[in-house]
Amino acid sequence: MDILKHKIVVLAGEYDTTPVFYNTLKNEFNVVKVVIERPLPRSVMLRNRAKKLGALTVLGQILFLLLAVPFLKKEGRERIENIKAENGLDDSPIDEKLVVRVDSVNSPACIAILRDLRPDLVLVHGTRIISQDVLDAAGVPFMNIHAGITPAFRGSHGGYWALAEGKAELCGVTVHLIDKGIDTGGILGQKIVRPGEADNFLTYPYLQLAAGLRILKEKIKKHFEGGLRQIPAMRVESGLFSHPTLWKYLLVRIKKGVK
Repeated sequence: MDILKHKIVVLAGEYDTTPVFYNTLKNEFNVVKVVIERPLPRSVMLRNRAKKLGALTVLGQILFLLLAVPFLKKEGRERIENIKAENGLDDSPIDEKLVVRVDSVNSPACIAILRDLRPDLVLVHGTRIISQDVLDAAGVPFMNIHAGITPAFRGSHGGYWALAEGKAELCGVTVHLIDKGIDTGGILGQKIVRPGEADNFLTYPYLQLAAGLRILKEKIKKHFEGGLRQIPAMRVESGLFSHPTLWKYLLVRIKKGVK
């Protein structure tokens, strides 16, 4: 079967890892378009979070981003480069001729692109929750790499939270189908990831992405060959997680050594 005859569209956020995601796939699959959604204005994002999580939690998350993340970037810079080199992760820019930018993955513009291109598969990397209208627009499966083991660690930073809760056996990555829930779609594959002493909050996602991309490539081929199968979810309590607050991060780092 000629896999290259099948069209793939990527829906992604504006992240450092988006070129890595695309470049890993481009030589084996026919990625015809990369639709990148612009980030929400920070004021809107914070207001939305405050409604869901409360003002105190959001304040703690802001302090974490302002005070801890710059230190973690410096601490993890060399390790990230090593992970990319060890796993052949290429972060060179995406050819702009393939890129379309939209205000939201759920916008009429994105729906129009999917209807016009009629892809055979849609791959997702770091977007907002995708609406049912967008899922229906393509009429094909949407696949996602989630940085956590579902259903135990849905939402954000699943690898970190698994370690923070003393559940290293659930620190990993999940490739799944997307439905209208938050990381609740059918599971296609999972892999446990074991960070080392040099890893921290910002390097865990690179380890997860490297493992997830290997699974994703396998599942794309299975999909086009007609042999794609879902696997049963682990019998674990389902949890939905967000960014840590500064005080939670510091407490866990001091007490448990989780960076």
